[in-house]
Parts: sequence; structure tokens; C-alpha cells
Amino acid sequence: MAERMPHIDSSSPLGAPPSSPESQAGRRHLGHLRTVLVARGWKAEVRPGRGRDLLYVVNPAAHQLNETIACDGGSFRWAWGQGIGPADDVFAVADKVQRVLREAER
Repeated sequence: MAERMPHIDSSSPLGAPPSSPESQAGRRHLGHLRTVLVARGWKAEVRPGRGRDLLYVVNPAAHQLNETIACDGGSFRWAWGQGIGPADDVFAVADKVQRVLREAER
């Protein structure tokens, strides 16, 4: 029996197979971003997505303000693909995520 290849979402620039080095680096960076956001009092959880892990972030003051973040190993992106910032600048990315999710409160 032939070995099945993992599903790769080819419509996404972040569709690396779950076991690839790119996917593993993305998972590690998402974990770092999660740690920073949680330390700041925000809700954040890394969950498996279609072909990659995703970080779900929730504004603690307004739970309806939430967003999904992906990481391709080199940069963080909103779920729709727009870049947020480089993966090695987790604090600046956390600042931007919080700013965007707070702006919607106004």
C-alpha cells in the first residue's frame, strides 16, 4: 500500500506539511507569540489548522474581538494572508495584534 502524503492547502502560501521544518518553525514561533500575549493578559491558544498550526487570539475585554494568526516560519500573517511582522520580532508582532484588536473596540 502506498504511503499517503499529508494534505497541503495549496491555496495558501502557508500550506507546509505539518512535519516540515517550516511548519515546525512556525509552530515554535506561534508558541512564543502565545506566551507573550498570555503574559499580557490576553487569551491565546495554538490549534491545528488546515495543513499548519494557527494561533487564536481573543481580546480579554471584548471576546467578540478575536483573530487567527499563522506563521510560515519566517513571518507572522493574519489568517487571510496579510503580513503582520517577522517571526523573530515577537514583541512588536504582539503589540500590533493587540493594537488591531483594540481598534475594533472604538
